[in-house]
Amino acid sequence: YFQIARCYRDELGRSDRQPEFTQIDLEMSFATREDIMNVVEELVGRVWHEALGLDVHPPFPRMTYDAAMRRFGSDKPDLRVMETACFTSHDVTEAFRDVHGPKALLDVVGEGGHVRAAVVATQEDGHQDEDKLS
Repeated sequence: YFQIARCYRDELGRSDRQPEFTQIDLEMSFATREDIMNVVEELVGRVWHEALGLDVHPPFPRMTYDAAMRRFGSDKPDLRVMETACFTSHDVTEAFRDVHGPKALLDVVGEGGHVRAAVVATQEDGHQDEDKLS
């Protein structure tokens, strides 16, 4: 079964989180990841159809944490903006290995971390298409 629960955060506020929200709690025994995804996709499909008259067709696109971080530099990319803006992220760690450069980046590489660069496509005049980003 599932229940709809009203929740209140007991942590410091953050700009990307509301202090209160509603979530769906699933109660499932011996559920696999696929079981959970299938139930949630079916539930979302039915809610959107009945509440909004919109038909969505599972399965929804999925992305691993590693793939999201590699491609977008975020574990919660807004694909409406990221893909419209042609946002891509590239690993440039090797460019900062054994060279002189910004200390902060050299320290990251020296400690085994990675440096990534984001490229956002622009129009020929060098300005982003603001309509696509809003």
